[in-house]
Amino acid sequence: MREKNGFTTVELITTFALVMTITLLLFELVVSLKQIYVNVALKSLLLNKQAIMEQKIYDDFNNKSITTATNCGTNCLTFTFEDSTEATLQIDKENNLFTYGDYAAKLESSSSFGDINVTNKVVSNVAEGKNNAMIIINIPIESTTLEGNYGVMVLYQYDSRTTSIGDIVFDNQTT
Repeated sequence: MREKNGFTTVELITTFALVMTITLLLFELVVSLKQIYVNVALKSLLLNKQAIMEQKIYDDFNNKSITTATNCGTNCLTFTFEDSTEATLQIDKENNLFTYGDYAAKLESSSSFGDINVTNKVVSNVAEGKNNAMIIINIPIESTTLEGNYGVMVLYQYDSRTTSIGDIVFDNQTT
């Protein structure tokens, strides 16, 4: 009998199918890892911007006392402090731009600012000289590729008897 050198058609097809299956699985793994990398990078970027935005606001709020806060237009608040300095908080939703004082942050195209909510609450029957009110500023940041809210939440407690903060609402809210 003569010895055959080489592969049969069935062996070639089986080998080709196994190689293609392994290649396809490796390709799916690479694509999944790339998407995880992109999501983690975007999430990290959004969390960093959130932290910086909140820190800029809290630096002023913790180191200076607010004497007045006024609505200065659509998505805009101006804070006047006891040392007569001012800082303006403004959200430009069309350009994805957040500004507070001299700090500005632009969101990536896959992220956007949600509806801004400003709440001012006053509590009665609080002792003289104690904080009896709070302003809550919520600026949600949403992403088309990530779940969750990566926005800014600022809470400032103050004494409404010495600080003039009226019913501040943005144009997209009802009073």
